[in-house]
Amino acid sequence: MDPIGASCFSLHIEENNRAIIEERKQDRKFSEIIVSCRSLSHYEGRTFKTLLPQILAAFIAAGYHIVVGISLAYSAILIPALDRNVTNGTDDGEITATKTECSWIASVLVIIIPLGALSGGVIMDQVGRLNTLKLAAIPSVLGWSLIAAATNVPMIIFGRLIVGFASGGTRYASEAVDIRNLLCRYFGTTG
Repeated sequence: MDPIGASCFSLHIEENNRAIIEERKQDRKFSEIIVSCRSLSHYEGRTFKTLLPQILAAFIAAGYHIVVGISLAYSAILIPALDRNVTNGTDDGEITATKTECSWIASVLVIIIPLGALSGGVIMDQVGRLNTLKLAAIPSVLGWSLIAAATNVPMIIFGRLIVGFASGGTRYASEAVDIRNLLCRYFGTTG
């Protein structure tokens, strides 16, 4: 065999070997992709056993929505009681409020809720959704305690301010569960 023919033959063999090696690499990558797709496409059906933890988490988180709803509606109960004390004119130790003070009691919660929601978003990024919900319970309890122990109108206003600020942790129910649309609609329509 001549030298040129021998070198062409060896080049052809080397090219074939490289092609075979490249094909094997691609086959390995392809098999990894197939295995990966199989594990990603594994779908666990919606059974009561798999949905129960999500439903319980949504109910627990919705309990905080109830607290926020009560705090929003509380002024509808409180203001007529404070106004009744003014019209009676009795000074038996009950708290009385002027029209201006009553308007502050009603509106301070709505003013502070956006700030609580913004700070809740920042806190959620730092400590997580569930921990934010737990942390939001602390100022809520403090605010309601201050309202319960109030001896004057500024204490009530400050307590409602704290309760309004604590409302930022209520986003947990919409982000923690897989069946969020169903549960959020349920809690949204029921109260």
